[in-house]
Amino acid sequence: MGLAKGRKALAALTPEQRSENARKAAKARWAKTKNEKKEE
Repeated sequence: MGLAKGRKALAALTPEQRSENARKAAKARWAKTKNEKKEE
């Protein structure tokens, strides 16, 4: 059920909103990778 709701929410977003969400997610992934390398 959750996936269906997520897809509807995603479909309701504008292309600009989806792009911003993707940009934030990528930034968070890269920050996580950098932090893991610093700990080694």
